[in-house]
Amino acid sequence: MKTNLLSFFTATLLLCVALFQQGCTDKCEDSYTYTRYTPIYKQYADFRKDVVTTAPRELRNTGKIYYKTPYLYINELNEGVHVFDNTDKSNPQNIGFIAIEGNMDIAIKGDVMYADNYTDLLAVNIANPQTPVLDKRLNDVFLDQYPVDPNLGVLVDYAEEQVTEKVDCTQGGGGIMLENDGIFEGDVLTNNTGGAETSNNNSSSGVGGSMARFTIPQNSNQLYIATISQLKVFNISSLSNPQQGESINLGWNIETIYPFKDKLMIGSMTGMFIYDISNPMYPSYMSEFSHAKACDPVVAEGNYAYVTLREGTNCGAVANELIVVDISNMYSLTAVKHYPMTEPHGLGIDNNTLFVCDGSDGLKIYDATDVTTINEHQIKQYKNIQATDVIPYNDVLMMIGTDGFYQYDYSNLNDIKLLSKIEVQHN
Repeated sequence: MKTNLLSFFTATLLLCVALFQQGCTDKCEDSYTYTRYTPIYKQYADFRKDVVTTAPRELRNTGKIYYKTPYLYINELNEGVHVFDNTDKSNPQNIGFIAIEGNMDIAIKGDVMYADNYTDLLAVNIANPQTPVLDKRLNDVFLDQYPVDPNLGVLVDYAEEQVTEKVDCTQGGGGIMLENDGIFEGDVLTNNTGGAETSNNNSSSGVGGSMARFTIPQNSNQLYIATISQLKVFNISSLSNPQQGESINLGWNIETIYPFKDKLMIGSMTGMFIYDISNPMYPSYMSEFSHAKACDPVVAEGNYAYVTLREGTNCGAVANELIVVDISNMYSLTAVKHYPMTEPHGLGIDNNTLFVCDGSDGLKIYDATDVTTINEHQIKQYKNIQATDVIPYNDVLMMIGTDGFYQYDYSNLNDIKLLSKIEVQHN
């Protein structure tokens, strides 16, 4: 299993005593099985390299999605970014792969792509995505996510191994184990619809999904990044020369970021935070909406935000549900309605049409005109896909799932059409 370093810190909360023996007088033997996670380190020289495009590759371990006319970008977890020419959405063309180790997120404005490279932030010129040029590297931006050992290097991952050990019952003590059901498996998929591009020019930014950690709001000269514990601000008025600004502590277990008007909605495992960015380089806290511990992407439209809570190995939610939150008063957030779901992941909203990726229950599409009766107005459900995140854009829904990338034409909600599918190849 490809592990996700960001989730390891959450996994430590799941430590439990695996064995406790007492009162044994006869010789006896017992055994226990646990998952051992061995740290993997990289030296800076191993990943601080130039950025290159290789030949097109098949999708295998997909992460987040991002769209910047006319190109579609699909993350390959910790390896880089697939690039597709999506001019013809019924037949996207795989044109190359931008190799970036440790990459999980991107955001694009004009001809510059901002991408994480383990501890570092890269500004990459992609005027021609097949010949990218590294404009600038900002070192050690993400040290809160990747601890550094002066001798071993950067802690980038953990190798998983099932271990069975025998113990003498007459000896006290025991061992410590971690739950072995995928606690490092992070949210697959990515950026957000709130940063929709308004034109295809050198000043426009792209769009992504609800699982974003990177975002560039519409008409903004700022890149905002939500790390596991901080909100980081970068001035990108000079696209090829980003300058780091504020780093605001947000607590822990921060997951997603979504721009809405002159606000940022930041999802964590325990709630949603609202930050005012009317002064773009200096975000200020406004309010928060708390919920039970859960995986938590968010999108918004009009007076409402839509939040999905998901049970998971590193989330611990008490219920799988969609929550509608009244945001008409950003200083006082109120839950309007809770809707039960099966395994909700990412979601999107466009002109009162709500798209929910409900995991093993597929993609669900609702008319959300009346937020109090959403469950009574399901337009369509695609059950035979494992849906994880979406980008609704110009009447085309771009959706990533564990089995592939899908595009749907929803210009006529009574006749939604599948335009194309790019398969994910599993070993």
